[in-house]
Amino acid sequence: LSEGRRWLERALTMSDSLPIELRAKALFEAGALAHQQGDPERHRVLQEASLTLYQHLEDPSGIAAVLNGLGNPEPGSARGRELHEESLRLYREQGDLHGIAKVLLNLGADVKAQGDDEQAQTLWEESLQLSRQLGDVTLIGYALIHLGYHASTQKDPARAAAYFKESLALFYQLKDRHLIASCFSELAAVSAQEQPVRAVRLYGAARTLYHTTGVILSSKEQADDERNQSIARALIGDAAFAAAWAEGQAMTLDQAIAYALENTGETDGVVLDAKGAMQDHMSRLENEQS
Repeated sequence: LSEGRRWLERALTMSDSLPIELRAKALFEAGALAHQQGDPERHRVLQEASLTLYQHLEDPSGIAAVLNGLGNPEPGSARGRELHEESLRLYREQGDLHGIAKVLLNLGADVKAQGDDEQAQTLWEESLQLSRQLGDVTLIGYALIHLGYHASTQKDPARAAAYFKESLALFYQLKDRHLIASCFSELAAVSAQEQPVRAVRLYGAARTLYHTTGVILSSKEQADDERNQSIARALIGDAAFAAAWAEGQAMTLDQAIAYALENTGETDGVVLDAKGAMQDHMSRLENEQS
């Protein structure tokens, strides 16, 4: 993420030579990376500048993309929902299924935060259906994460874990370390009370990936993680917590993937065969779907 920001910021200094369409895109993408690195002010400045250019170009798809991005730092706020709804309207007018699927994820987060669980699930399921239709693996994975989060808030940890594992399998294929880390954290959250050692190992593995990718968690994500880690610590004690955390951080990526996908018990050791675990998981998933 840091490297991407450096290259984009460098390109943006070449204002005299950049075509306006390219400058608008570069501003948008640089803002998106700033958001992932926990720099909301830079995110806002860059994407508002992008919006101005797309409005000048009268490019509805570009405008819709930036409105969606500008709403992301404010999930659940009236302003964030307004921006996402306007983005969705523009995407629907253009018949842009990819854009529709993407903004539905964020709009679902808005209505979920505002207490409308049923509407959130409907929006996320629509996004998942469109994403599968498009064959967009990244969007499918995102939709599954959102549905898993919804299931966890509905006190259905088994269903939540199934969503998170399917998402993890997809992100493993893409080798997207940021999203893999998100899946680790979500799986840890649903394990915190019943399998606290497992949860702490997964949190340790997630922290390593967040550090290496340069991702900064939002305040809500940090608060959620700290709350679940406190639950696990209270159940197993400080010494066991520290040991499990170190074990998670010491795992290779493949070891952590395999550990997350396996249906392990609390006393199981670390699983080393990522490919085998992936094959087993996908076979179980195919059997369940059939």
